[in-house]
Amino acid sequence: QQQQQQQQQQQSTNNTHSRILLYDTNPDSTSIQLPTSFFQQTAPTINIYNNMIDCGLYICSPDVLAKFSDEWDYLQIKTFISNSVAEEEEGLQTKIYAKQLSKCEYAAKIHDFRSYHAISQNLLNRWCYPIVPDNLPSGYEKVYRYGIERHMMYIEQKGKTKVGNNVTLRGPGMVGSHTKIDDNCVVKACVIGNECFIGKNVALTSCHLWEKVVVEDNASVQESILCNGCVIKKGAVVNKGCIIGRDCVVGEGVVLPEFTRITSSSVEEDDDDIFSDDSDAEGDDDEMNRESNGVVGEDGLGRVWLPTSDEIDDDSDDEENSEKNDYFEQMKSQSIGYDPTTLLRKRMKRQIEDDILMDVEYGLENEEDGDTGDDPHAASSGLNDGGPVSRIYGRQAGVDVVKELKLICLDYDFASPIENLRIELNSFKFSQNATFGDCVSGAILAILERLQLTSEISPARLVASFKNELDLWAELLDKLCFGLEEEVSVIEAIESAATGTSIAKDVLSKEPSFRFLLQTLHGKDIVSDEAIMSWAKSRREGNQDSPVGRLFNQKTTQEFLNWVEEDDDSSSDGSSSGNSSSSDSDGD
Repeated sequence: QQQQQQQQQQQSTNNTHSRILLYDTNPDSTSIQLPTSFFQQTAPTINIYNNMIDCGLYICSPDVLAKFSDEWDYLQIKTFISNSVAEEEEGLQTKIYAKQLSKCEYAAKIHDFRSYHAISQNLLNRWCYPIVPDNLPSGYEKVYRYGIERHMMYIEQKGKTKVGNNVTLRGPGMVGSHTKIDDNCVVKACVIGNECFIGKNVALTSCHLWEKVVVEDNASVQESILCNGCVIKKGAVVNKGCIIGRDCVVGEGVVLPEFTRITSSSVEEDDDDIFSDDSDAEGDDDEMNRESNGVVGEDGLGRVWLPTSDEIDDDSDDEENSEKNDYFEQMKSQSIGYDPTTLLRKRMKRQIEDDILMDVEYGLENEEDGDTGDDPHAASSGLNDGGPVSRIYGRQAGVDVVKELKLICLDYDFASPIENLRIELNSFKFSQNATFGDCVSGAILAILERLQLTSEISPARLVASFKNELDLWAELLDKLCFGLEEEVSVIEAIESAATGTSIAKDVLSKEPSFRFLLQTLHGKDIVSDEAIMSWAKSRREGNQDSPVGRLFNQKTTQEFLNWVEEDDDSSSDGSSSGNSSSSDSDGD
């Protein structure tokens, strides 16, 4: 099990053969649905785990690699595994087996600085006993001998390591040979190499100090790596995620920003720079050094390492700009102290939304043939207000994507995993260059159609039936709603049904039905206060005499909007007053 990863994975495994039947990598999943067909197969016993961590080791045949390369929409092998085992029918599944590590086994893969730190902590916690610092292999004991002391700290015994008075040492951590830690220092979960010097009143937290590192008095280092021979001068602060290169010096009183990387090499030496331009390297070296003086200080040594020697210009190509920004974010994610939750969500959304799915060539070919944006057969989203419809590149002419997505939802069998429906919706979305807003609109319209509305239905009965349907569809809506835009699309879908031409118009346009549905979505946390306020703002700026305007101006709807605004204001005021009270009490 690899503890440095921050995602939980839910996995159903056949107990007899350790075959994976369902593999869910969504960190927000709190429950899963198992098709009953799983229990009708050869092994009726199924184990469900939500505490398994993928250690990143895969054994497969060359045929699997070929299949993986053909599946162009997979950025990670985990996603390939998830979708390969998602099919309910036996003949459609790819058989993948899992090796579960027992309590006496350990497997991990070091692929960046963050995993380097996490695995180091695991080793110091004796997860791989007898491979521990105080039991070195034969031959090493002639040079080093470590002893384990209080709080899981390993101290080198032969090299006369010195620890001053009133020093706090808390592990898991280790201190190397001929290292001196002066008085009044706090060292927590750090690995300190040989021949290092730590001055007085120094605070070190979750750091790696390699050999011959000097940290002077009153300095502070958090969740960083200090390479061989570097110096941190008096009062300097090295924040989390920093890497100080060999022989670099951080000046006195300097505060390094988070995730800063300092190197002593010149620009010309960065030959492997993925964005470097050799023709500009010489001219930019002096400028880079001047800029770095403001980072490491006048008495510092080194420059800030970046994947490019030039700042990104506003006029730069969008594709190049995006590539650089992605590389910066990836660089941060590889550092100690980085919270991977945000990056994981971005990767999941990018995999579904942005990966080689813009079929621009189709639109350009049609444009060259003389098609225009006012083509009556151009694709529509199904939720327009009757204005001119513009062509969307990559979409088949005449296709109402929301209507098609609604039909896909109506054909869904709830006996199968909801993930199957999500995959089908995504596939259609990709093929028609649609959006997640279109997907949630289709799902909401499908829900309303499943209610089988009649003119005799009462608002109370409508809300009760709507809540029951939302309980079934909540997981899908949660996976499709990535932000404010999708939540607003949920409201607009109900709005379009209430102002359309079907029987739903007579039911939903009648007060207080629309307000009740809006309130139910808010109560189920499907739409947020921000989404409701954003939708309301756009409607106030629109035509008040249109069907949409009249629906928006219904008395019950306005009462609900006023309540949301007051609740939001009171929450803000409560937070502010709470802070003020806290400050007053502290002052008293």
